[in-house]
Amino acid sequence: RLDRDDFYVSGHEAALEAFRAASLLNKTDLESLFDYAYFLDKTGREEQAREIYGQVAGLLTKRKGKKGILEVQDLLLGILREGQGRALWMAAWVLGRTASASMAGRIAGILSASDDAGRRLHCATALGLLAAEEAVPILLDCLQDKTPKVRGSAATALGRIGAPSAVEPLSRLLRDSDQVSRRSAELALTRLASEHPDPTLVQVIAGVFRDLVPAPSSLRVFIARTLLLCAFRSNHLETIRNSLELVASELGDSGGMWAPYDTALR
Repeated sequence: RLDRDDFYVSGHEAALEAFRAASLLNKTDLESLFDYAYFLDKTGREEQAREIYGQVAGLLTKRKGKKGILEVQDLLLGILREGQGRALWMAAWVLGRTASASMAGRIAGILSASDDAGRRLHCATALGLLAAEEAVPILLDCLQDKTPKVRGSAATALGRIGAPSAVEPLSRLLRDSDQVSRRSAELALTRLASEHPDPTLVQVIAGVFRDLVPAPSSLRVFIARTLLLCAFRSNHLETIRNSLELVASELGDSGGMWAPYDTALR
């Protein structure tokens, strides 16, 4: 069984084959199917993972005597609301990968009403997997949750959704006292810059970069790199030039750190 807290993705095809074989041998085993889907998800095979999550939902339909996917989704929502442990974890991922974004409001309601940190964490995960923009406000609130893992889960979710309004709050989370929260914010910002690049987002990141005074140099360099990543991914020449000029004027040459970007531009 996978440990959701210490899970480490090796990326080795042998490991993937082992999960696949286990799922084939236990086609009626929900947990084996889920483990296979989760491993696919964590190794960048999202479309394959969705298919297997669908099989998990289908198996639930048969086992619980439900009439269709909507009734199964109601069952999964019930687990999110009252379940514990592994069942809660599985419900979040299956629901997040098989439901539509219209489910976000109901999940957000469970999140806001819960005093249980683990439940809030998994609800935030499900909202991120749904990539529902309507979930952004409650996820932004979760960045201030008293539990570090909830803050980290919300940061990851915001990175998946790709909301420009999350850039400034995520940047503040980079100064969080908890290492996991800080790392989640870093990954979320990098994902935002990489997967949702456009001149508007570049402007938002640039504004955050200008406001990071005073700030640790390592933090400013990270935001500068994020800014340039987003600018180059936008393929907008003027945006790229302006971003390079801003970084150079604020940080200087930094030992030739920005030379590769300038060379790429030329």
